[in-house]
Amino acid sequence: DAGQFRSALTKYGQPATLDKGQSVDAMKEITQTKLSSDYSLAFSSGNENGKIRASFLASRARGFLKNSNLDKYLGSFGGQYKFLDKKLSLDFNVRVGSTKEDITNVSNTAGSTGNLISAALSWNPTESFTDANGFYINPGGGSGNPLALLKAYSDIAKVNSVLADISAGYKILPNLDYKFMFGVNTGTGERNTNVDGWIQGYPGISGQGLGVKSSAKLTSQVITHTLNYNTNLSSKISLNALAGYEYWKTDYSGATYSASGFNTNLTQAAIIKIKYTDILSNGNVQALPNVFSNPTTELQSYFGRVGLNISDKYLVAATIRADGSSKFGKNNKYGYFPSVSARWTISNEDFMKGNSLISNLALRASWGITGNQEFPAGAAQEQFGFNSYNSAGQFNVANPDLKWESTNSVNVGLDYSLKGGKIYGSFDYYTKNTTDILFQSTAIQP
Repeated sequence: DAGQFRSALTKYGQPATLDKGQSVDAMKEITQTKLSSDYSLAFSSGNENGKIRASFLASRARGFLKNSNLDKYLGSFGGQYKFLDKKLSLDFNVRVGSTKEDITNVSNTAGSTGNLISAALSWNPTESFTDANGFYINPGGGSGNPLALLKAYSDIAKVNSVLADISAGYKILPNLDYKFMFGVNTGTGERNTNVDGWIQGYPGISGQGLGVKSSAKLTSQVITHTLNYNTNLSSKISLNALAGYEYWKTDYSGATYSASGFNTNLTQAAIIKIKYTDILSNGNVQALPNVFSNPTTELQSYFGRVGLNISDKYLVAATIRADGSSKFGKNNKYGYFPSVSARWTISNEDFMKGNSLISNLALRASWGITGNQEFPAGAAQEQFGFNSYNSAGQFNVANPDLKWESTNSVNVGLDYSLKGGKIYGSFDYYTKNTTDILFQSTAIQP
């Protein structure tokens, strides 16, 4: 605080001119203590053959820092119905959301002048934030004016999204069920960032101003078919089998436009309430637009699972997946991933009956291979990008042999529970080995 600052000036022999004669609290000035609020409303109705539910939520969250807020509106509608003597089932859900976020300029890449908290922490607590005319002071020396940052900086992001799915199931036989599911996820986002040109001490922005307008769009859809079979092979043995097919597709695109060198809001004496992002064409310096559309990503999967339960003592399961992804090269689009597992519940054996110490004791083991395709779309394709008009350069080399990353895992474990669950735990041994690791490296310039 100001008193400690003045004491430090004397203790360390600093010039008395550093004492500006005021007493301010920069951290207090940039923070807020406002109430957040939530409002929700729900309606539901139904009977044994069907039911519906609708709900709505509106919330306003106020951040710890000024100009840090989140407004959120969410609505959902869903239902479940049964037909044909309950052999046919229909489920549906729709969720709609809209958010608006006011983002404060806090970033670990903004430097000491561009980060609001850094500017507040480095502010001289004996110096006023404004001069005699009420204009914000520029302290210089690698320190920004935190109140000027709050006033000059505006960053607002809006996102609208819809998530919907519908599924239908039919009991073909008493032990055989079919289910179909279709889902879609779509979202659009827009972000407007403005820094007024009147703010001092920011090269490239002071006297110029900056406006950045970004947008993005995501659309995903998934289709799933499954057959599920359950039966008792005997009084002690039950069987569960599942077979399925799934198709997933997603598209993602976006654009960013920015400009600087505006002729408005360049002085504190003449500030108008017009954002640069509303008049980007007025900027004297137009940055090259950054427009992209990712290659469509498609994933197709065939899968199956079989499980046996013998007297609730021995559980055995096996799975197999065949996954094909458009992200990989034309020679290796598909990967095959099997797994097997077994569990012996020792505490259910006849020789363990009447044991008052051990409540549960089970030995388990599993082996399996899993795949990974989490890397940018189009990594296996030859890609070019434009640097300016009629000037394009290659930034990704095609790799037709790009293949699934695979992780081979083995796990052996023992689960125990003593004295009715008062003491419990597990012992595990596992090993993992990952091959064909997906890692992007920069090729040597030819």
